[in-house]
Amino acid sequence: MEKELLIDIAIIMGSATSLVVVLYLVQKAWCMVFGYQAILLTGWIGTPIHELSHAFFCVIFGHKIEKISLFSPEPETGVLGYVFHSYNPESLFQRVGCLFIGFAPLAGNGLLAYFLWDEFFVSGAENWALLCKIFVFYVIFSLIIHCAPSPADLKGAVTGAVALAIIIVPMGIVFDEESRAILSSCADSIMNYVF
Repeated sequence: MEKELLIDIAIIMGSATSLVVVLYLVQKAWCMVFGYQAILLTGWIGTPIHELSHAFFCVIFGHKIEKISLFSPEPETGVLGYVFHSYNPESLFQRVGCLFIGFAPLAGNGLLAYFLWDEFFVSGAENWALLCKIFVFYVIFSLIIHCAPSPADLKGAVTGAVALAIIIVPMGIVFDEESRAILSSCADSIMNYVF
């Protein structure tokens, strides 16, 4: 049973990692094809939401935000914005938070893009003018292009992943059947969606 639990966790983590890699490659391709200015063209919308997502999870996990910049492009380094934060490394809760903080833009940018898509192209599609839809499509594209965690974000997330593994692996032995079923259901949903 523990083997199945680890397989389910691996499917969920592997899917998240694959999504991050694809999004990162799309952003790099966008920049290579259209140049650094193209990143700025989408970055002024996508980057602030990206950084606010990090900041939101910093607050949730009790990290101290030292400095935040929502959009300050640095062509030399490629940095568009940042959130510098600190935490108590002895707090397992705050260490696990590093994982969520690192992957936060997937949630923040992704959920906002989904909401806009649903409002302007699905649910209320008939209520919006074409010009408005074109602008919203540009905003959605900007959000998606900038939802991938940066290499620095991923580096911070590794700390959280290790801390989470320290919690989950031993708990896998004591998980009740309902908890295992929920995790297995998540993994099955991902597998059905992907394949």
